[in-house]
Amino acid sequence: MTDAVKRPAGGAYMQWLNQTRNQIQEICVKEGKGMGAPVIAKHASGMWKELSDADKAPFVKMYEAQKAAYDAYKASDSFEPPAKKAKTGDKPLKKERDADAPKRLVGGAYGMFQNANRAEFTKEAAAKGETGFGAGTKLGGERWKALTEAQQGEWQAKYQEAKAQYDVDFKAYQQRKEIADSLAPAKSPAESPAKTPAKSLSKSAQKPPSAKRDRPSPKAELVIEKGVLEEAQKLGYDGLLRNLAGRSDVTGTGASSQKMLDALKESGGLVNQAKQALLGA
Repeated sequence: MTDAVKRPAGGAYMQWLNQTRNQIQEICVKEGKGMGAPVIAKHASGMWKELSDADKAPFVKMYEAQKAAYDAYKASDSFEPPAKKAKTGDKPLKKERDADAPKRLVGGAYGMFQNANRAEFTKEAAAKGETGFGAGTKLGGERWKALTEAQQGEWQAKYQEAKAQYDVDFKAYQQRKEIADSLAPAKSPAESPAKTPAKSLSKSAQKPPSAKRDRPSPKAELVIEKGVLEEAQKLGYDGLLRNLAGRSDVTGTGASSQKMLDALKESGGLVNQAKQALLGA
């Protein structure tokens, strides 16, 4: 049986980006632009445009080779079309993180520097009267910028070493999971939960009790202070901050726009992670 071949996406550009993403992130951090996805995407796009055709050629070949492999798989008897996306309302619940899976590295060398010194930065910030979520993040960013290239290089080396170990651990985890899945007994049709036909439900059961009562409340967006917005723009987080500030469950906590920005910086630009931190999850 032929193993499934994943359809390559993004052309030669994505092949190049997958190999240079970490270096681009480090450049953005060194230049004080932050490490949010929009910032990295913009910087990467500019770098790609500056490459010559000769520099792009190896990645063009990589993409064409992967596309040829996918086309051959698609034409074979082993091809299985990808499952269709679930319709609105049938969206599966978010899977809980597997406790056996190795913890993913976030933030590159800068993230390792912050994590290693977080307690010290938080303590120094508290001594200055700065408390609360992400109190030491700003101080950590300033200390990172003050490091020499050689010192930052040492953290980069530590990150590469940790990433190599993560890749080994993750591969071993995947192998264990595949073995466990292959040994698990298959569910019989009798074990599958029976679905109640929609036609058997009465009209009253199919309709909500009151459409007006269940109508969602208007979206309340927090007014973002000018200084906070300017700081977010420098980091490339302005769009992410507006997204976070526009969520009613977040604004319901009473968090200020500065606190929201701190949460975004702490999470490396991940809106959902910042939201969970603000909600105290």
